[in-house]
Amino acid sequence: MDACALEQLEIFAKIVPREQWKSFMKSMKDEVANRIAGLPDSLKPGASDELVKQAPAMPKLQLVLFKQFPIQPYPPRLCYGYILDKNRFIRIAWNLGAEITNSSGIATLDAVNFLKKQIRHELECVHVWLDGSNKMIISFCSNWDEEDDLRAAVRAARRLKDITGEEDMPKWYLDTLHSQWTWKPELW
Repeated sequence: MDACALEQLEIFAKIVPREQWKSFMKSMKDEVANRIAGLPDSLKPGASDELVKQAPAMPKLQLVLFKQFPIQPYPPRLCYGYILDKNRFIRIAWNLGAEITNSSGIATLDAVNFLKKQIRHELECVHVWLDGSNKMIISFCSNWDEEDDLRAAVRAARRLKDITGEEDMPKWYLDTLHSQWTWKPELW
């Protein structure tokens, strides 16, 4: 929970009668529980490792996966991007004039770095879970990023979509390293 939200809750707790405070906290817990109930099982708190691996790709995320309510842990990290088709991205970058090293792993990094410059936005290669498999994506951002960063990522995604000829916008994928709810994501 951020310091500002904690401070606001502490002030609210001091000025509101005890019964009203209890009622407020219960309604907050109920609201969070209702929002979590609508998530895929693989994204719910306490999901088993095997269930987490079955996480689907999602075109949009529910609000509970973006914002931390004062009485809930941070949601798992979901990254917004495209599945990395190495050969396709290398070919696109090559056709646009990128200098590509003649080595598979380095060629992929060359292509990603070239595309970063083309869209004027950071890209990160991230391992994610998708329908039982560990895949790699080119990620524009994550649900842990600030709102301004998320807006910039959507603009960059549109530019990359235009450059690559992708038919769909990117999707949200569950990060393999941060696949569970936590109280302290900065420690990961």
